[in-house]
Amino acid sequence: MHHSNSPKSLLKLMGSHPVRLVLGNFDGVHKGHRELISRLVKRAQEGAASSVVVTFDPHPAEFFGRGGGFKKIDTPAIKRRLLGALGVTGLLELSFNAELAALSGEDFIRDILDVFPLKEVIVGPDFRFGRDRTGSVELLAAHGRARGFEVTVMDPVAINGAVASSSVVRKLLSEDGDVAGAAAMLERPFCLHGKVVQGNQLGRTIGFPTANISGINQIIPKIGVYSGRIKITSEHSPGIRSNDFMPCVINIGLRPTVNTGSDIRVEAHIYDSPGQSPDLYEEFVELEFIKRLRDEKRFENLEALKAQISKDIESAQA
Repeated sequence: MHHSNSPKSLLKLMGSHPVRLVLGNFDGVHKGHRELISRLVKRAQEGAASSVVVTFDPHPAEFFGRGGGFKKIDTPAIKRRLLGALGVTGLLELSFNAELAALSGEDFIRDILDVFPLKEVIVGPDFRFGRDRTGSVELLAAHGRARGFEVTVMDPVAINGAVASSSVVRKLLSEDGDVAGAAAMLERPFCLHGKVVQGNQLGRTIGFPTANISGINQIIPKIGVYSGRIKITSEHSPGIRSNDFMPCVINIGLRPTVNTGSDIRVEAHIYDSPGQSPDLYEEFVELEFIKRLRDEKRFENLEALKAQISKDIESAQA
């Protein structure tokens, strides 16, 4: 997959083939997005055309500060990887800044879309673009008739009666802690990316060392305990398994038994190495969530906490 933040640069990388493209934020690359992009790739292959995804970073809601601290489902790197795996020819990742936000719908078409030798533009039914969301499907269709390209609107995709959408995925994660439901809509486990930093090392003293994940710039699931998997994505020291998932129990919360602060922490205990844990300090990791096990709670003492962690490990193994 070719990747650029400039339409002219991307076109140069791909060559002058006809282009079919989709427009959207594609946060999470959920089942609805996949249906849209799969249709794009198939139609492009049938017509000897290039398939292009046009998306934005940061997310417009993040740029405008809507929603009180908006957080994406995926990092840009994860989103690129997911889109590349769907077989698209090119990814145009536009930098969403004040200049781009000021473009009207007509200007966006002229400055971005008109660069490509377009055959088709595919969008979702509620897609809007341009300053104050003035760009609409109707505007695209009128421009397409004048320039000779099709505009196709894809119907929403439903899963178990719920329309697949990024906002639904965010609710499942942050409000419900339903990581299994989110995975069904994403067609993959939800994943956090961050860096392992040194904590207070209390876990080591009770026999359950944890990796403290910091630098997370994504939506974080509801406070609680989860089963999951962790893998290292950075360069690492010999003896540490890279890109090899290790099973773990994940705690998201305030750690009320041992902590009186109000900062929410994300910690993972790798349980397939009894009595020890790989030294992951300063490593970048991906943390996959499989199932919510329970709420976080305060225990009377460390012995009670240790007993519950053992039960959590058994649940996660099952």
